[in-house]
Amino acid sequence: MQNHQTLRKAAFEKLFRQFIESTRPKLFSFILRLLSVAEAEEVLQEAHIKFYYIALKQVDIDPLKTSLTQFTPLLFSIAKNLALSRVRHQQVVLKHQRSVESNQASTGMSAEFSLLESDEKERLQAAITSLPPMCKQVFIQRKIHNKSHADIAKSFNITTKTVESHIARGLKLCREHMISSRARATHNTSTIHKQRFVKGGR
Repeated sequence: MQNHQTLRKAAFEKLFRQFIESTRPKLFSFILRLLSVAEAEEVLQEAHIKFYYIALKQVDIDPLKTSLTQFTPLLFSIAKNLALSRVRHQQVVLKHQRSVESNQASTGMSAEFSLLESDEKERLQAAITSLPPMCKQVFIQRKIHNKSHADIAKSFNITTKTVESHIARGLKLCREHMISSRARATHNTSTIHKQRFVKGGR
């Protein structure tokens, strides 16, 4: 009995390897429609493992008569379900990421902007206007329109790393511009007060 089971499994292993090799190219191409190459490779392996245990239970092995071809739709169905599961997971993660980024942005620049005094708003607007062209466009898309790094990168055909660099530079230049603007305003106010004091003293 044990010897029969061993022979049966050995026969199945041979059939399985042949079937996997014959269906691999088409199945991999099928999965690639939904996932990246790296993820498609992982799903391919998962599908083969799941299919192995299902087929092992269902196939009555007779090396001269049995073929796994009839189970091709099952293999593709397993792969499709695994791939779609990953796609749905990616969509949930992306939605959460965008929600977090949107919340951070809305509680960041937009909240700060609404709380600024009118003269400070003018300084900030002037600071943004003074930014280098590309830096300014990226900065506005992120901080004013609350777009995600990925969306901005796609819009301007640049990497998300470049987007991050432009935003960091924009923040730095805006801070410097506003500090300088406040200093000038304070100096001018102080000068006016001194002039008034001198005139009043006379």
